[in-house]
Amino acid sequence: MSQGNVAVTAPTIADQGRRRWVIPLVACLAVFAFPAILNGAPVTGGALTDLIPAVLFDPLAESVPALLPIAKLLLLSVAVAGLLGVRHHARIILGYYAAILVVIALTQNAADLGDRGFALITGNAVGQLIVATMAFIGLRSATDNSTLRRGRLWVTPLMALAWLYPFVLDDGVVRPGLDVFNGAGVTYCMVTPVIAGLLFLRPDGFARTTGLAVGALGVVFGLLNLTTWWVAHPENWWMGVLHVPLFVVSLALAVTSARRAR
Repeated sequence: MSQGNVAVTAPTIADQGRRRWVIPLVACLAVFAFPAILNGAPVTGGALTDLIPAVLFDPLAESVPALLPIAKLLLLSVAVAGLLGVRHHARIILGYYAAILVVIALTQNAADLGDRGFALITGNAVGQLIVATMAFIGLRSATDNSTLRRGRLWVTPLMALAWLYPFVLDDGVVRPGLDVFNGAGVTYCMVTPVIAGLLFLRPDGFARTTGLAVGALGVVFGLLNLTTWWVAHPENWWMGVLHVPLFVVSLALAVTSARRAR
């Protein structure tokens, strides 16, 4: 009888493990599956390399400057709540991330480029909306029964760097500089290291699949941005530095979440 039970249970566990990978994988593939759109026409190849910086340096998300300080302070508030482990912190983190990802997906990846027309980085938006859905679903299993992993506090300086987002544009080139109330609170690549860091520091409060989805997409965006700013546009090397937190923290979260899933 016990052998029969094992035969039934083992495939079930394996099936569950495979299913955990499906949605994060779909989110990552979506980034590459959907072409960017400029003035109603798809953009690929070298033209895409030039289009992405044009959109990200002047997105709709930053079209109302008065809202940027509010968004940045909100991100800081969520980070503090998560680090201190206040009541309902897990739901606060995931609820905030799900909501802000929807805003980011629809506005940070879109820009009015004037004579060139309206641009949308479609793959980015779809991937982010999928992870936003995962964060929303993760609210059901989020719990405050989590312990701060003090041995993982090495990620906090990276989280702080992402929140600060210290850069200025000098004749179209990214330079080190500090604009305290910049667009970090509506920028995927700066919001995500902060949230991924919180999930990494308090993993027991969140579903493993949620951490895997957040971390996996963050790794993809981290690699894409490091390549963009250090290879395609090396004059903007500082922007590459500012994306190191996204890659490192997301990778740490993805790896530890995958290990928990196994």
